[in-house]
Parts: sequence; C-alpha cells; structure tokens
Amino acid sequence: MQIKATIAVLLLCAFFLPAIHSAYNDTELPPPLPPTQESPLLARALYSDGLPVQNSAIVLLIRANNSDTVIRTITDANGRFLLQLPQGAHDIDAILDLPLTPGIDFASTTSALSYSGSNATLIFYPSGSLSGRVLSDGAPVPSARVRISCPSNTFDYARINGVTEVEAGPAGEFMFRALPSGSCTASAYTGTLANSTDIQIKAGQTTSASISIAPKASLADSPRQNSDLPVLFFAVFGAIALIFIIYLAISGKLPAQPKSWQQKTKSAASSARKSGKPRKQIPAHGSQSAAAANAVDAHSFSSQKVSAVLSTLSEREGEILKFLLHNGGRAKSGHLAHKLLIPKTSVRRNLRSLERKNIIKIEPFGRNLLASVKKEILQ
Repeated sequence: MQIKATIAVLLLCAFFLPAIHSAYNDTELPPPLPPTQESPLLARALYSDGLPVQNSAIVLLIRANNSDTVIRTITDANGRFLLQLPQGAHDIDAILDLPLTPGIDFASTTSALSYSGSNATLIFYPSGSLSGRVLSDGAPVPSARVRISCPSNTFDYARINGVTEVEAGPAGEFMFRALPSGSCTASAYTGTLANSTDIQIKAGQTTSASISIAPKASLADSPRQNSDLPVLFFAVFGAIALIFIIYLAISGKLPAQPKSWQQKTKSAASSARKSGKPRKQIPAHGSQSAAAANAVDAHSFSSQKVSAVLSTLSEREGEILKFLLHNGGRAKSGHLAHKLLIPKTSVRRNLRSLERKNIIKIEPFGRNLLASVKKEILQ
C-alpha cells in the first residue's frame, strides 16, 4: 500500500509541476525601467513692471520632445517656484487667472534649459479672452475659419492658444483663451464669404464680438471704386512730369548739378598742380566751407573709431555691430537672427560677447534681448 501511495504522489507531482511553474512565471514582475534623469529648475514669475507675482496660483504648460505636461503651482512671496523637469530644452507657457475676473488676466511664454543649478524667469503680461460668433445676414455660419492677429511682442499668443486659426462651431461660435491686451484683428472666411473686424482686448475681460461675413466679390468692389480717382490722378501727374523731364533733357535746359565742396576742393587742387601754384588753404573759421570741412572731419573720426572697434571683433560680431549701427543703434535678437540669417543661439552668444567687450548693452525684451550700441561707440 505504501508503494502504491508513493507512486500516486509522484504521478500527481509530475502532472501539476508544469502548471505551477507556468503560473509562477506569469506572476513574475517585469524588470524595472531605468530612472529618468531630472533636474530642479528654479523659476521666478514677474509682472511686466518688474514686481513679483506673489503667492499666486499659476498654470504651466511645458512642452519638450513632442510631449505636453500641465503643472499647477503656487509662487512664494518673491514670485519663485521650483520645477522638477527632465534635463534638456523646454518651452514653458503660463497663465495667471484671477478668480474675480471673467477672462485670463496674465500670460507668459519663455524657453528654458533644465540642468543642475538652472533657472528661468517668466514675465507675465496683461491678457484677455475673446469669444465671438460668425454670422452671415444674421444667421450663424458653422465651420467658418476664424483667424486672430495681434501686433504685440509681449507673449506668444499662438503658443498659449495652440493655434492662431480655429474652426467655428455649429452655432458659428469661436473662442481664444489668452490674447495680449490691446488691438487685435479677427478675420473669418469660407469658400465664398469673408470679412474682418478690429477688436480691443481688455485685460482680465472676455470680449464678445460678431464677425459678419459677406460674398468676397462685393467686398472687393467697394475699395476698388473708392481708389480709382487717386490712382488715376497720380498716373496722369507722373506721365506729365516724365514728359517734361524728357523735354528738358532733349532741349539741354536741365540745370547743371552743383559741385559738392569735395569736388570743388579736388578741382582746385588739380588746377594748382597743373599751374605749379600752391594749393589755397581753406580758412579755419568764418566760412561755410570751413564748417563743412569740420563736419567731415568729425564724421571721419567717428568712422575711424568704428573701424578700430570692428578690427578687434570676429566676423560674426562685426556683422551684428554693423547691422546695429545701420539700424539706429539698436535691435532685438530675433530681428538680428531673421535679417542676418544667423541662428538665435549664435546671435545671443555673440551679443553676450559684445556686451563683455563693453560695446553694446543688453536688456530683456519679452522673449528677445534688446541690444543697444553704447554711446561711447556712436560718439
């Protein structure tokens, strides 16, 4: 009997052992994922007038590597807050919505690099919201396209809203959550209808607007009829002026162009060399020519000073300084990058180098840097 019992136990173990092993493998936990490297980013929120955003709840949308993360945080008495972000570059959009107002009150956009010991500053500018409808002859126009345009350098409202063009809903309704306060233009159109209207966005308020669209042909006819008369007048006037200039040129009655003082000086020097007489000196005072000479000398000194400064710079730094001088002595970093076809990071690096050399002054200007040539260089 004992032998039979032992054999039965062995057979049962052989039967259930594979099932027990399989069940154990199914419940085994997968290997842990490698930890993500994160770094603290110390940020500070300031209003556009430089005051800190004290003890306020702000909402942040952080974009990095094609992923969006929404974070809600509260600033301290100095407007500071701490973010724990993966290392790398991030686009940060933020809104400050006060509970007592119907619209988004302040908005900010910036970019930051997260690494050990990094920091960022968010400048919050006044903003408002826009709610409206698209109508045609008083009836709503569903699925119309609505585009918003605001001439403002405060914050990137396209990033805050996600788009600058939306599709109207079934009742022709549309909404833009955060726009810079001031004048904006809203345009609506379909395949055959279109129109636009100017709208004043008020800080902390939700502005309501209706866009009445009409057939595109009728919109195009009205301004053309109003502009026919001035266009015709200038065309006739230009033709008469051209005929008169051609007549004077053919008849030889065009007035001779007066020589400049440089041409007169060169002519006098050439005549003196030919005749062997010494060149007549221009008097230092009491004549218009002397004043012109002094002005040119000052200009020549200024050019020499700029040339001396340019000789100490790299090729890219020289391009930036020349553009600033031709642009009234100041320009934004984004404008420099666009006009000179230089990457933004390279523009900022060269601007910092020029600042260290005491040639320009840099001030923050929204998402840009405002570079100004120092007076010592312009004098």
